[in-house]
Amino acid sequence: MTEKETLGHPVSDKAVSCPECNQPLLQETKAPQGKKPRRLVIIVAAVAVCAIAAALFLLARPAMAVSAAISGLEGPDLPPIQEIQAAKEQYDALSGLQKGFVSNSALLNQKYEERKTEDCTKKANQIVSTIRAGGIGCTATYENDVLHIVEDFNVNYSLVMLNANTIVGPNIASASGTAKRGFEEMGYPEVSVIIEARISGVVICTAKDGTLTL
Repeated sequence: MTEKETLGHPVSDKAVSCPECNQPLLQETKAPQGKKPRRLVIIVAAVAVCAIAAALFLLARPAMAVSAAISGLEGPDLPPIQEIQAAKEQYDALSGLQKGFVSNSALLNQKYEERKTEDCTKKANQIVSTIRAGGIGCTATYENDVLHIVEDFNVNYSLVMLNANTIVGPNIASASGTAKRGFEEMGYPEVSVIIEARISGVVICTAKDGTLTL
């Protein structure tokens, strides 16, 4: 017989009352074999629930981070979508203006070239008229920013050759320089002036923009 102290009385597996005072005794209860105590089951279940909750939290962290990042895009650090759309519309408008500037620039360049050709051709004709008025055969053409003047002397060949470097050369050099400065004053500094002195079609000297080259 096994005895335990319970409420100050000996406890027996079989006795139901105290032999001394005849008071009811608590009977020792043993857990049935093969079954775990309820307390242990509750503890194990609680631990399992906590583990599952922790696992779900860890799995949810990446999604929470992405959600926070997305929601952060709508925060005060970035402008509202309306401002972004307005900025894009302004950019598109500026791009359109830039295209317009390029188009207008090409048109202005075309008009400039047309006006320059007209002015330079008129100047060439004036030079030809002036030289011919002096009784000297002359032609002048304008092309690719070059005014090409040809003076053809209808005089004795030997006389021209004798004076080519002393008279004709300096004269055409001076004339080409004067014409060059005239084009600069007209607003066409890119135009060059070439004057050829010839006799019977043979070039004896050439000047360009104020300098004797041949």
